[in-house]
Amino acid sequence: MSINKPKNWDFYPPNPELQKKLQSELGIKSRLADLMINRGIETVADAGIFLWGTLAELHSPFIMKGMTTAAGIILNAVRQKDKICVYGDYDVDGLTGVALLFKTLSSLQADVIFYIPHRLEEGYSLNCQALDEIKNASVNLIVTVDCGITSCNEVNYANKLGMQVIISDHHQLGNNLPAAAAILNPLQPGCPYPFKKLSGVGIALKLAQAILAQSGLIREAADLLNNDLDLVALGTIADMVPLMGENRILVKYGLKQLTNSSKSGIKALKQVTGLAIDQEVSVVDVAYKLAPRLNATGRMSDPQQGLELLVSNNDTESANLAKQIEENNVQRKAIEGIILEQARTQLQQAIENNAPPKAIILAAEGWHIGVIGIVASRIVEEYFRPTIIIGLTSGVGKGSGRSIRNLHLQQVLLKCQDLLLEFGGHEMAAGLSILEENIPRFKERINQLVEDSLQENDFIPSYNLDGVVELKELTLSFWQEIQLMEPFGIGNPAPLYCARHLEIMPPLRLVGNNHLKLKLRQNDLTMEAIGFNMGDWLSFLNTPGNKSIDVIFRPQLNVWQGKEQLQLSLQDIVQTRD
Repeated sequence: MSINKPKNWDFYPPNPELQKKLQSELGIKSRLADLMINRGIETVADAGIFLWGTLAELHSPFIMKGMTTAAGIILNAVRQKDKICVYGDYDVDGLTGVALLFKTLSSLQADVIFYIPHRLEEGYSLNCQALDEIKNASVNLIVTVDCGITSCNEVNYANKLGMQVIISDHHQLGNNLPAAAAILNPLQPGCPYPFKKLSGVGIALKLAQAILAQSGLIREAADLLNNDLDLVALGTIADMVPLMGENRILVKYGLKQLTNSSKSGIKALKQVTGLAIDQEVSVVDVAYKLAPRLNATGRMSDPQQGLELLVSNNDTESANLAKQIEENNVQRKAIEGIILEQARTQLQQAIENNAPPKAIILAAEGWHIGVIGIVASRIVEEYFRPTIIIGLTSGVGKGSGRSIRNLHLQQVLLKCQDLLLEFGGHEMAAGLSILEENIPRFKERINQLVEDSLQENDFIPSYNLDGVVELKELTLSFWQEIQLMEPFGIGNPAPLYCARHLEIMPPLRLVGNNHLKLKLRQNDLTMEAIGFNMGDWLSFLNTPGNKSIDVIFRPQLNVWQGKEQLQLSLQDIVQTRD
């Protein structure tokens, strides 16, 4: 973390009336009420579900537009012994959704296969070559998972081949909807489904429940929530959808199932990451240990390895697959590091002594398209600019982009579609393909669109703070109450507070790999603080006369020799100005 880059400290606006109402009717303290208000909770009922919601609060799948039709078509295919292909994306969201739906259809004795496109050879979503192959396998019905909502031409082609297509997807819509037999996407016009932020595997879960319920297997539909939420939690966390509403409930219970999963493949995956079989699995474990390894199969080799692991029932097979996946992940890290350094060099040469452009577009021959999305994320972290990294092969580029707040990347690309071969994605992430000759015009237009859309302040990283606290408030009971907000993640970040007028207590020291360790005092109370990767702050804090600082921090529980105490996990530091 650089001490030279300015950052905004933004506080959520107070809502004292709602705060008092939540305190009174739910019997909670003001800090917890504020946290929920800051995360968009507007009613006592919603706050109660947020804190104590159970699986009973999940919406019926049949509310979703197209669900009754989709389940009916699938059940008819099962009964007629028509061959069904579950076709999914190669990321964790797609893999887990395909695994769940494949397992469900297999339990009904369906004639079912799965297909995951190869990222490097086929790219994202449906493609005509794959459809030919699927048709040659005598498939009558294709059910997509986490893809297909913009595949109008491909669905038309499948229809011409005599195959029905059901689209289940959660991505943003294009200008037109495919001519599919049924479409499941809460974002489509006229869909009354209340929660619009489900992941791909979340919609696959709803479809699986509807299929079982419509076939009369009510208990089996309920059992999906008891047996397969480990898959749902994996895909939902990995796809970075907001952990609010139904996603929060699914992940909360899914993490418990991940901890105690009986699935052979998940146990093997946990083992190669170093997680103990009975170790409590957290959102962080999924995001930084389990999901990257499953994603590595699609990035570096055959994504079906990951799917085969998720549906495996054989411990030996699972162990071998997990070992291969770990090898892919090691290779992914090495290639990612090389491309990141090349991208940094290219950018520095382009800007020299000037400020970076409003949007960073970098392209090079041979950049591995399996890792360019990760590289784009790293560049965004360093420059806080929307970034698209493009790997070129024989005059055609495949790109992956990451955005910043207040810029909807998919909508920006929509205004550049005349320069693109294809594109799709979300507000914060998107993929595209483009002819190399169009890249200069694409750069120019993207930069103009970004400049027209954003203000200068949007290019400064911001901390959204949950309030100012005094050190004396940071007790174990305070910690226990804010833990009711778990699981933390996208849309529900871990609480972030500001503390002011803190005295630096020498000595300051570096520990581990460039981590800053110190003690801070406010009035008569002293607390431990640690700044991970903040060793560069040491000289600043040791400056003579720099005795009082304000900090941004997350409360963190530190356990040492059986003793529990809170410490400050530092995020930013400034010299006290008042």
